[in-house]
Amino acid sequence: ITKPALDSFNKQKDFIADASHELKTPLAVIIASSDELKEDKKNKKYIENIKYESERMNKLISSLLDLSTIESGTTKDSFKEENISKITEKTCLIFESIAYEQEINIDTNIEKNIMFKCNKDEIERVISIIIDNAIKHSTKSSTIKVNMSKIKNTINLEIINNGEGIIEGEEEKIFERFYRGDKSRNRSENRYGLGLAIAKNIVINHNGNIEAFSKNGLTTFKISFKNK
Repeated sequence: ITKPALDSFNKQKDFIADASHELKTPLAVIIASSDELKEDKKNKKYIENIKYESERMNKLISSLLDLSTIESGTTKDSFKEENISKITEKTCLIFESIAYEQEINIDTNIEKNIMFKCNKDEIERVISIIIDNAIKHSTKSSTIKVNMSKIKNTINLEIINNGEGIIEGEEEKIFERFYRGDKSRNRSENRYGLGLAIAKNIVINHNGNIEAFSKNGLTTFKISFKNK
């Protein structure tokens, strides 16, 4: 019963990956050509538009290719025993300056030396996506809390922010490809609704679970990994 739907989904993934690859070359030519154009008062605006839209398209294509790769599954050969506590601390530190510019604090409560067999780069990316999302949806002068602990064989990560919440009933939809709660704002910020889809697939590839919900002005992203 599910085979036709699965076949259709796989064909869609293949098409997106193939189309994205094919678009990279002409896009590179457009970007290179726009860099060589001489600006004057008459054409400056048009050249700036070409560069801006080209960069938007380049970001979209890169995200589509990343998602296609991640959806195909992460090879377990790339997994190594890593200190996920340090990975989380380092990622939070990287985002502190970005948060500071938005008058937002990042408060961490991370249990020390939790070890986890994983792909380090992908775990860093998941945490980066969620923290970046939290910053963008936080009110000024608020605090983002990052909590990590290990209970028995389960590693729990919570990222909590105060601000714009998830629309009730769309807690699962936010992890779908191209989901955008506020289309006009997401377009202006060059966001395409792919970040959380990438994050979810990385978590799944690590045999984990991710969920999100909003309550009383707080939005919580919960990630859990079984640490065998």
